[in-house]
Amino acid sequence: MMDAQAFADQLLEHLPMILLVMGWDDLIYIAILLATTALSMALAPKPPKPKPALLQDFDVPTAEEGRPIPVVFGTVTIKGPNVVWYGDLGTKAIKKKGGKK
Repeated sequence: MMDAQAFADQLLEHLPMILLVMGWDDLIYIAILLATTALSMALAPKPPKPKPALLQDFDVPTAEEGRPIPVVFGTVTIKGPNVVWYGDLGTKAIKKKGGKK
């Protein structure tokens, strides 16, 4: 793959040939197209960064005193079950970067 500097050098080397093949009106059109594309990219709104999820954002089973215990027979999905222990829920900060450069 060619980097930008090599592409620009190659383009400038072949510029006289391009001018012979293309008319000035085509070159003006391409220049305006490139300028407006660069302007629209520069002025485009940037999307907001998402906030990291907190432990309160997850809907996990909870344990509450006085909550009725449902009696079910067979295979049933229980919405919001009353659970006494659900593992060691917590958060850990990520202290190292990952991925390749």
